[in-house]
Amino acid sequence: MKFLWVYPNAKINLGLKIVSKRADGFHEIDGFFLPVDWCDVIEIGVYFEQSNGMDLICSGIDLPGAPDDNLLFTCYEKLKSYCGDLPFLKVHLHKNIPVGAGLGGGSADAAFFVKALNEACDLGLSDEDLRSILLSIGSDCPFFIDNRLARVRGIGNEIDPVLNKVVFEHSYLLLVYPGIHVSTQDAYGGCKPSGDTYDGFVLPEDLGATKDLSNDFERTVCNIHPEIVKVKETMSESGAIYTSMSGSGSTVYGFFNELPEISFPDHYITKLIKL
Repeated sequence: MKFLWVYPNAKINLGLKIVSKRADGFHEIDGFFLPVDWCDVIEIGVYFEQSNGMDLICSGIDLPGAPDDNLLFTCYEKLKSYCGDLPFLKVHLHKNIPVGAGLGGGSADAAFFVKALNEACDLGLSDEDLRSILLSIGSDCPFFIDNRLARVRGIGNEIDPVLNKVVFEHSYLLLVYPGIHVSTQDAYGGCKPSGDTYDGFVLPEDLGATKDLSNDFERTVCNIHPEIVKVKETMSESGAIYTSMSGSGSTVYGFFNELPEISFPDHYITKLIKL
């Protein structure tokens, strides 16, 4: 028997372009993914004396659907089909990252879980193997294998780490989730591919110096949910150097040079990160 703990972190999108729609229905994207210090917790008990089964309990933020619908079960079954029999697991997932918020929380859970099982069970899978398995689970999942600032293209399968170390000049990052669940399907359904890319673009250390970062999802999601626009406006009025919706929404983030003095309704979930 072995116990291990992992701490999957969220990500935000620094710019996100919907480039094109493929014949298979998937969309080609182009943008920059940045890991942020907002983490779930997964406790995994590995029972080597038993095989082929998994129990899951969840705590923290409520998850939609039945526990059996959780992506961690999908991960377990994918690994089993890839590697054969696996030990029996008892898993406790504590959710801190809001669901359906554009922060990649579920994708991070999946990636960290698969990485942990690969190590704990000595499965011998390479990072390339893990990315292939995870891409079949969700397009954001492969990013969390390297889990570093990267340009992400294709359907999430083209991940190019930003090699020149970008140290943002700003002191604080504020994330605000207004409690609006935006499904990825609905977000993509309202988007028209632009054909634009970030070819030739270099991320600046001062995000306030660029006008070239934008999130194509804002054009449709903000029309449906004007509360998101209000959050952005409130951040800007409170001194945000750069603010955007992350992913398909509805979390809005802002970079600040000074500690922001700002308040939101009690039901909003906020996270302030010192950079």
